[in-house]
Amino acid sequence: MSDHLHRLVDGGLVVVRAQAGHRYHALAGPRVAAVVKALAQLAPAAPVRSLRTHHAAKALTEARTCYDHLAGRRGVELREHLLAAGALRLLDVATTP
Repeated sequence: MSDHLHRLVDGGLVVVRAQAGHRYHALAGPRVAAVVKALAQLAPAAPVRSLRTHHAAKALTEARTCYDHLAGRRGVELREHLLAAGALRLLDVATTP
């Protein structure tokens, strides 16, 4: 484990799970995820250096999961359809960019 990752684990920001001889690292919870997401807004966009990178970035804007929810254009479309059909009800209107 790198020194930086070790510090995050020691600080309670990252948790480690052992499974089938592997160690998996994850953010310690939704509050940590929210902080990381907020900090990411300050970072400059990574430059696209290849067609593969371009396609990967484009796919992420189309559909992905983001910590504990659907994201991307498809996630937003699904949310809108479920709201329109009455399958979802808004309890909190806060959104993030």
